[in-house]
Amino acid sequence: MKKTRMKLLAAASIFLLPFALFAKGQQGSKPTAPEEPVISGSELDSVVSGQLVEVTGTVRLVGNMPFPRTVVTDDAQRDWYIDEEEKRVFEGRDQHTVTIRARVELVEIILANNQVLGVRRVIREVVVLE
Repeated sequence: MKKTRMKLLAAASIFLLPFALFAKGQQGSKPTAPEEPVISGSELDSVVSGQLVEVTGTVRLVGNMPFPRTVVTDDAQRDWYIDEEEKRVFEGRDQHTVTIRARVELVEIILANNQVLGVRRVIREVVVLE
């Protein structure tokens, strides 16, 4: 019986050894991704979709009821529209100055006659910097 137990332990250790080595290799320090550049200040004039931006401005509501939109208006009077799913981050901050970091998406504003009126800056993945 003792020999059988020893054989089982030997077989189990041989079977489990690769898993233990794999798990040990996974515990080391993970390589860090390079820091993504953050666009801010005067560079915000030439922002493109997908970039990470840092904006300081006043939180305010624009539009008509029943569908007001939350925006952050910066010093250059650019409106940064908050994605509807992210507007809860700004509850209780109306008319307050905030600094945010977010990903921007540029959306063309097209009128009913297919005339392009301009570009709306919609921001997602919003983080309020304190």
